[in-house]
Amino acid sequence: MSTIENVTALFHAAVDEIRAENDALAELFGHNEQYDKTISKSVAILFEHIFVYLSFKGCLRKKLPFLLHWEDRYPDNPYRHVDLGLQNEDGTKAYIEFKLWTSESGSEISNDIDKLAAVTSGEKYIFVISIGGDREKNIRFLEYDNERSRMKIKCMQYDTINVDVLNIALKKHDIINMDILLFQLL
Repeated sequence: MSTIENVTALFHAAVDEIRAENDALAELFGHNEQYDKTISKSVAILFEHIFVYLSFKGCLRKKLPFLLHWEDRYPDNPYRHVDLGLQNEDGTKAYIEFKLWTSESGSEISNDIDKLAAVTSGEKYIFVISIGGDREKNIRFLEYDNERSRMKIKCMQYDTINVDVLNIALKKHDIINMDILLFQLL
């Protein structure tokens, strides 16, 4: 399989695993009502590295034909690490950063894009988890309107999971979209 096919397979395995974890959390929280007014009852409570773990786990579960390296070293800077390195059967590599999109400006994503832009070998991807917002506007922003980044990116894949999020001000739960987006750096 080509790198792009392997990364696409990783994306689908990751989405399946994240969706399964979301369902498992919903079931567990359903049996523990004392959390109703204190926490979002879904994968919306997870940190970035947990999404990396779930993606890794999903690839293992599906027995995909490539090797993953957790916290792989950047080839041009051994002191920096990429969230996942994907090594194809032929030895070529792809570098994948994961990012939770939390700010209006998307600066956290631009920083990872800039880190990946400095890599001179292999293909580069960024896996973005965005809770709420308008998916089409978010894609457009990252592809065209993101002036901070030195590199162009293109959305390759996306999927949506409905997540239970606590609105703290209103002390009530809302079901909103969590978009999972995969971009390739060009």
